[in-house]
Amino acid sequence: MFKTVVVALDGSDRAADELPDPIGADEIAETETRLGFALPEDLVRILTEVADGGFGPGSGFPSLQQMTGRYLDMVTESPDRFRRRWPTNLFPIDVELPGADCIDLDSGRIVYWDGELASERPGDDGWTESFTVVAESLEALLQAWLDSPSPRESSAKARDEMLQDGLRTSLEYWRAMTPEERADHGLPEVGWEQELFGHLGVDLDEL
Repeated sequence: MFKTVVVALDGSDRAADELPDPIGADEIAETETRLGFALPEDLVRILTEVADGGFGPGSGFPSLQQMTGRYLDMVTESPDRFRRRWPTNLFPIDVELPGADCIDLDSGRIVYWDGELASERPGDDGWTESFTVVAESLEALLQAWLDSPSPRESSAKARDEMLQDGLRTSLEYWRAMTPEERADHGLPEVGWEQELFGHLGVDLDEL
């Protein structure tokens, strides 16, 4: 799986900038001592085998030090407006506010905390409802990210859809004319669609 991540990032527009170097075992050990618990094995692998952040869903994973700093801040002073205690088993793997994707240290699942939802619902029920399992593991989260279109692919798809919408509108306009009206524009009775739009390389029958 982690080799797949490396291959997917190699020459891909998923990583806008050059990725930071992976971190070493010493930094992992120092961080675990600071935290007082072992980091999840999958997280350690991506940090030591792929890069210290800079890739992944959304704006990408932050560095280990950023994740650690946010976790310690959240357990020290709850990010919740009602000051409900942050679950110590949830380790954030992003630093975007007002929510957080987290690894459940007990199960390995990825849990999303919706900070906006939590701020709207006081009480234990509202706090519980602000947490949602979004993936069964970090590997599953990464696979879903790899399977999704990259920003470049999404942009290309949007451009194609805009082109097709414009062509449909234009075809409807010309098809509403009589052959005589099209002839007034120098178009043949048969094959006028190709005359107008053939150079675009689009299958007009599908529009």
